[in-house]
Amino acid sequence: MQNQKALDAALLEIAQRHVPGLQAFGSSGQVLISPAALNNALREAYLNGAAGGVKFSRAARRWPAGVEQVISRKDGWVTAVIHGRWVQAKVYDEPSHYGVRECRVSKLGIAIDANAPKAGAYDDSIVYSFDRGLDFHHVDKLPADLLGKILDALNAMPKMTSAN
Repeated sequence: MQNQKALDAALLEIAQRHVPGLQAFGSSGQVLISPAALNNALREAYLNGAAGGVKFSRAARRWPAGVEQVISRKDGWVTAVIHGRWVQAKVYDEPSHYGVRECRVSKLGIAIDANAPKAGAYDDSIVYSFDRGLDFHHVDKLPADLLGKILDALNAMPKMTSAN
């Protein structure tokens, strides 16, 4: 337990040193940063070459390029901001003929921007919907190349059965 606290403190120090504006501690020293936010900060530090003698595990740098924020990841469902778009997807460990372009993603909703759809306005803000088949794609609001980049990022995520 004490070793874990020391490791957490060292990782927080690295993240704070190399991610401008990161606020991880409250006025009384309690940790205020969520594990997801810490992971994103460590990934940013890693990508900026800020290892400082520390070997980062795969978990500290696990999100593929383009993944700006992972909001949740559980039971195969991923909710994230990828390339500036709110995305919710069902991602499997292996590709399938049910998947988008026969990839690992079998269900996918993409919003017009990084904001999650508001209750009752889901249809107004979603520009792409796939549920084991294409429901709709507003190509004027989601170019095919951006869809490809989002799919690449989702397919590059660690397998869902691996540790989070």
